[in-house]
Amino acid sequence: MAGLLKSLVTAASAYFQLRNKSLYFDKMRESRERRTKLINEIEELRSQRSNAATDRADFLQSELISENEYSEHLSSLFFKLEGRDKSPD
Repeated sequence: MAGLLKSLVTAASAYFQLRNKSLYFDKMRESRERRTKLINEIEELRSQRSNAATDRADFLQSELISENEYSEHLSSLFFKLEGRDKSPD
C-alpha cells in the first residue's frame, strides 16, 4: 500500500513538473511572438518617417522593453524553480 501511494505521489509530481514546463514554453513562445510583432511594427512605423509614426514607434519600443523584461523574469523564475525541484530531498 505504501509503495502504491509513493508511486502515486511520484506520478503526480512528474505530471505537475511536465505541466509547468509546458506552461513555461507556451508563455515564452507567446512572448517571442509578441516581441517579433512589436519589432516588425516598429520598423514599419520608423520607415514612414512621420511625427505620429515616430511617436507610436517610441511607445512600442517601450512596450518591447517591457516584454523583454517579462521574458527575462519568466526565464529566471522558471530556472530558479527547476533548480529547486532537482535538489535532493
